[in-house]
Amino acid sequence: NQEEKLKEIVGVRYFLEGGEKEESKAKPKASTTFSTSSYMRVDLRKLDEIMRIVGDLVIVKSRFQEYIKYLEDFVPVLQYRDLTETLRLLDKNLRELRESVMKVRLVPIGEVFERMQFVIKDLIRESNKRIQLHISGKETEIDKYMVDRLADPILHIVRNAVSHGIEPEEERIRKGKDPVGHIYLRAYTVGEEVYIEIENDGREIDREKIAKKALELGLIKDISEVNSEEKILDIICSPNFSTKDEADRASGRGVGMNVVKNVVNELGGKLHLRSDPQKGVCFTLKLPLTLAIIDTLLVEVGDEKFAIPQSSIKEIIEISKEEITEFRGMSIIPYRGGSLPLIFLSKVFDLKEKEQKKCNVLVVMREKELGIIVDRVLSIKEAVVRPINDPLILLNPAISGATDFGDGRVVLILNVEGLFKSEVKRDALSNR
Repeated sequence: NQEEKLKEIVGVRYFLEGGEKEESKAKPKASTTFSTSSYMRVDLRKLDEIMRIVGDLVIVKSRFQEYIKYLEDFVPVLQYRDLTETLRLLDKNLRELRESVMKVRLVPIGEVFERMQFVIKDLIRESNKRIQLHISGKETEIDKYMVDRLADPILHIVRNAVSHGIEPEEERIRKGKDPVGHIYLRAYTVGEEVYIEIENDGREIDREKIAKKALELGLIKDISEVNSEEKILDIICSPNFSTKDEADRASGRGVGMNVVKNVVNELGGKLHLRSDPQKGVCFTLKLPLTLAIIDTLLVEVGDEKFAIPQSSIKEIIEISKEEITEFRGMSIIPYRGGSLPLIFLSKVFDLKEKEQKKCNVLVVMREKELGIIVDRVLSIKEAVVRPINDPLILLNPAISGATDFGDGRVVLILNVEGLFKSEVKRDALSNR
């Protein structure tokens, strides 16, 4: 009996010990360590302030660079070499700082594109049309401030595509089209610029209808003035212009496209239109990657200096002025087995050219290669973009902003697209 009681006591003891172990496993002791995250939220205004400081540093660096050039004749060679090496390191570190701050500000455009899926669903219910949305390039990154501002313009264009562009199913079948309408949202980068395309495969823009409405509103004096897609875009972006007599939720009352144009212009971008009977209508928003600091090519024409975004330049060639020939009212030069049309920057801004036998041609790429004639190419510079609010200066499409390279002189930043606009081109490509 004593042996049995001893076994029973020992068994209970083992049982209790095992239970304590199981309970300790089930309830681990509280840890004193903290989980960390690699993300934090930052007020965009703080990033704006950092970017402003970086911009000021860029200007100070440019001023320092000019001072060092002045000291070359007064400082011993070894000390001057140390100064230039210090400047090179400063330039490298400042560029890395600028790029790092810019990367912090960049977010995918996809957050705007994804919202359009819900918009399309609502518009499908209201319009009784079958529509499919295609999104590509949503990982394309752009400045956070610009993404927030672009939400409404993209929304207006998508609504117009449903209201004015995509035909009813019966009409699409009669035209031999897919019964389902298609809207495409695309985004991609080219150099330091972002392209956003909103395209639909619906009907083309009715030029005659727009011309008649523009004539009624006094926007044009004659229907024949509506002879290009550029003119059509100017008309449909006019305040309160609409071809619909009654407002609906999809397209509103003509306020949308005016908002689109104003926002794109404020962001330093350009709005383009393509209308085709087979392919439908496509709006392209061409925008800078960021608004703050860009790499530019500093050029000289006469006694004036201009900055041209480096991303716009494909090639720089030096030519003799004797190589320039006139053909049908245009100045051209031989170029890679063909010809290159030229525009004289001196003509655009009414400047006197320097008396020299040679000049430089900046080759830019649009639908085809075009050349910009300048007297000299000075250097590549980082430019802190300052917006221009003077309405008289803004009338010239060739000017997109201004900058200061530390010498106290204001340098205009040119818009290559605007240089070749029809109203500028007529004067600049005239016979010399």
